[in-house]
Amino acid sequence: APSVLLVEAGGEAQRSGKTQQARQAFSCWQSEIDWGFRSTPQQHLLPKGRVLDLERGKTLGGSSAINYTLWVHGAPQDFDRWETQYGCTGWSYKDVLPHFQCLEHVAPDYSDARGKEGPIAVAKLFPALEEVEDFMKACEEHADAQRVADYNAGSLAGVSPVQLCTDGTGGGRQDCFSTLVEPMLRSCPNFQVVSETFCRRVLLDSDGRTATGVELELRSGQILQVHCGKEVILSAGALLSPQLLMLSGIGDARHLKEQGIHCVLDLPAVGRNLSDHPILPVLVEMPGGRTLPSRFQNSCGTHGVYFWQSKIGQSREERLGKSMGSDLETIFNSRIELSLYPKVMVHEAAGCLSSLTADLRSSVPLRGLADLALQWGRWKERNGDGAFSKALELMTILNHPQSRGAVKLRSADPHVAPLVDPNYLSEKEDVDA
Repeated sequence: APSVLLVEAGGEAQRSGKTQQARQAFSCWQSEIDWGFRSTPQQHLLPKGRVLDLERGKTLGGSSAINYTLWVHGAPQDFDRWETQYGCTGWSYKDVLPHFQCLEHVAPDYSDARGKEGPIAVAKLFPALEEVEDFMKACEEHADAQRVADYNAGSLAGVSPVQLCTDGTGGGRQDCFSTLVEPMLRSCPNFQVVSETFCRRVLLDSDGRTATGVELELRSGQILQVHCGKEVILSAGALLSPQLLMLSGIGDARHLKEQGIHCVLDLPAVGRNLSDHPILPVLVEMPGGRTLPSRFQNSCGTHGVYFWQSKIGQSREERLGKSMGSDLETIFNSRIELSLYPKVMVHEAAGCLSSLTADLRSSVPLRGLADLALQWGRWKERNGDGAFSKALELMTILNHPQSRGAVKLRSADPHVAPLVDPNYLSEKEDVDA
């Protein structure tokens, strides 16, 4: 059997308990297990020129070790469109569904369309909250939403409790390394994992069309080359994979020349067409003085989800003559873990802005919402958390953004972070939706 080498730039997150509990996701962001990327100034957001944190996991398991742990297969219409419209044979929903089923392990009360014996445990949130039921009823009554028992069983549109890739009994995070890679290390002697090893570039043959290995930098600073007998698989995500390709001489020839990199293969599309979903948060005060518990055994505070379609999405369907699925998603969140508020993300800070007292608004210099997050944390340290203890958050996410951004090189030095421009809300359709 061929030998396999998996290379990870980060360390072993399993040494740190904070990655194991989903509710501590915030404490992982902009930490030693996050690459710490930031966007270029965004010209279509308010305030103009805002710079956003772009969290990407720098550890074994990648971003699955620091994310929200929501488990969503995706819209069947999206998979089908990839095959019919873009020619991605084998990517229709009926083709990928068996792979989801092989991955997941759900409770017996889920439908037969779900996997029951896979390595990744998928759990419902517990304890169940009365407020989640209220949220779903409100969506049914005021938005004509349909109650969906299982949004991963074929029909995504509707309102439902969330599903999480957490251990249903212990609440532990089910990241890619602990569920998929670590078991293989115990049973496959030809499989090796090296962490804290930085990949500098992919090695190519003379015609630039065949990868022959990778150039690595060890923790000691030593640089060495590892050659392969079969193939190199890049799995560095939407930001680092294009950076590695460009550092290897694959990309837009003019851009590579600007960085002093010899172009081996001129592919202008590398790094382009970056798509990310913007989030609009709204902070809501609980009626009647009700409060939500601050801790949940297996959640970072996300409880219910409503997949729906905007009028823009409906008109897009009519124009194209095909089903596009839900282009919007509203997530029901409880208040975040109080110990984590200084680390709160920009979209969380924006959600809190509407509920700030006049005293706080007058004392915070609004240079940017990222700065507001830290100011908010300091204000809470002085004044306590009573003003926010009875609040929940509704985050609406645009799932089919038309805006497109790009990833470019900032430098030929592989240790310098790339220039990432998500170009949020640059298309009018996204703003209208």
